[in-house]
Amino acid sequence: MANGRTYAGVASRARRGEQLEYRLIVAMTFPVFLGVAIVKSILRIGRPASGPRRSLIEEARTAANTTIPFAFMA
Repeated sequence: MANGRTYAGVASRARRGEQLEYRLIVAMTFPVFLGVAIVKSILRIGRPASGPRRSLIEEARTAANTTIPFAFMA
């Protein structure tokens, strides 16, 4: 039983490390995605004339959460 607990502890620490790494990458890239969302808003690129409008922060968050997971697909 001790080995089962040891492996679980190692896996838990690894998961926490990956979560921290993900959050750091989001914190570093979010300003870039926010800048892109602002430019798109100013130029009115990629936004339909009708339909629900999202906030700039929501657009940046969606872009970050869509693209960053590809960095972890190794």
